[in-house]
Amino acid sequence: MGNIFAYLLGIGSVPELRLALLVLARCGDGEWTKINGQELASLAGLPPAAFEKGVREMLARGFVLRRRTKEGFEYRVPLPALGNVFPAASFCCAPKVNLAALAHYFVRTGFLDLMPEAVKMARELSYGQEEMIEALCKVADKLKTDPPTRNRTGWFMTVYKEKLREARADLLAFRTRKNG
Repeated sequence: MGNIFAYLLGIGSVPELRLALLVLARCGDGEWTKINGQELASLAGLPPAAFEKGVREMLARGFVLRRRTKEGFEYRVPLPALGNVFPAASFCCAPKVNLAALAHYFVRTGFLDLMPEAVKMARELSYGQEEMIEALCKVADKLKTDPPTRNRTGWFMTVYKEKLREARADLLAFRTRKNG
């Protein structure tokens, strides 16, 4: 496994992708973390059958571990055992990219399923993590005032590209004011 996005892009089903990203966002430090199954299914927006299928697929790949406790299940992403999963800047141009932090923003804004494509686009356009986060927040704001009517993925990618440009300009202006 070369890096996290090689893994994510190799996932065959949307349920597995959503669940893997959610677990990674919650367990990004490599420790065992209790995650309520109902909460996980709700955040992933999956019906019970799709949730069960996604969990089976995710656990079968070995990227996420699960153990039963008295209260339910705990999950863990065994980062040391996965080797060089998070090489510095291997999947994004930013020198320090924290996938768990990015996943948190994608989960909160409702675009978790589009995260791999969004990060790939940002990489191709040479944007960093700060710009991605700022752009994603701007996309979420635009979603409230101008939601997609037909193609959600197409709408997101178009708006995200526009907001990446705005984010870079805003961050540059902020840094200039701060340093000037």
